[in-house]
Amino acid sequence: MNSMKRRTPYYYKNFKCIAGDCRDTCCAGWDVDVDEKSYRFYRKVKGDFGKRLKSVMVPDSEGGCTFTLTDDNRCPFINDINLCDLYIALGEEHLCETCDEFPRFINEYGSLREVGLAPSCITAGEIMFAEERIRKIKEILLKYEQVDVSTLASVLGASVTTIRRDLDRLESEGFLIKAHGGAVLKQTSES
Repeated sequence: MNSMKRRTPYYYKNFKCIAGDCRDTCCAGWDVDVDEKSYRFYRKVKGDFGKRLKSVMVPDSEGGCTFTLTDDNRCPFINDINLCDLYIALGEEHLCETCDEFPRFINEYGSLREVGLAPSCITAGEIMFAEERIRKIKEILLKYEQVDVSTLASVLGASVTTIRRDLDRLESEGFLIKAHGGAVLKQTSES
């Protein structure tokens, strides 16, 4: 009996969808493929929401369906505040596999199962690239001894919120001291 080896990046456990707080949405720009089990469930939903579901489901050849996107290329269930009406109406347990799993993915190659996050999700990408960003922030601080948030955001191609989170982390690790609008290198007795 061959056992499946699993490879998971260390940052995988840190991902959590921030839904309506995200500056982007994964619910636009591509088709929403619905698995067969979810499609069977959605066809049985009654009432106004059931009618809404049925009006956008296009059956596919694999037993599932695809949701017809809106004119502005968004999922028909993403509302004006980027929250999912399907989730709100039916609950998390009734999301299709695509919506439940994205941006997580699993690929299998022989006896190897690779679990990861798709960098097309901004939040996942920020987590994935955090370590490199942290290294660069340290490098800049060691060279200049002080930094400001907006410059770091521009130089590193990250949001101001992300840079502030990185500075919080580095402060908790004792590397820097946050100052208004930025940070200064923490001076040690060895410096």
